[in-house]
Amino acid sequence: MLEILAMELDSAVTDIGVLAKKAYQGKEYQVWELDKKEFEKLCRIPDEEWKDNWGMWRSAKGSNMRVPEDEYMINNHLILAWDGSARTEVEDDEYYLDRSYANLLEYFSNELGASQPRNVCALAIDLARANGITMAELFSRCQE
Repeated sequence: MLEILAMELDSAVTDIGVLAKKAYQGKEYQVWELDKKEFEKLCRIPDEEWKDNWGMWRSAKGSNMRVPEDEYMINNHLILAWDGSARTEVEDDEYYLDRSYANLLEYFSNELGASQPRNVCALAIDLARANGITMAELFSRCQE
């Protein structure tokens, strides 16, 4: 089973006839589960045929980050995550002792400088994998 990160993909799933399950629905993003055959059906649609009301989706195999080794409290859930470059460049770690964020997107943006959907997707896939959960579970726990 594959997971994709999406925004307002419901109409596309219905109109295209993709067999997919919405595993997470948040304010900003959705996470959909689908098998490889259904994923390929989405991939075959040319950009010029994609309708405005179909939203958007992104997929990734992972990010270019190393295995996360640091513990963060994100939305009151302790998970393994990465220190951002600003944190790792400072010798005196005293200022950076707090490793807590209100939600996952705040962590991605403020700690890692990632806010574009393609980057959020790649990071979320790796973070979920490192914590032994699905991307939908990661968003359910750490975003909302």
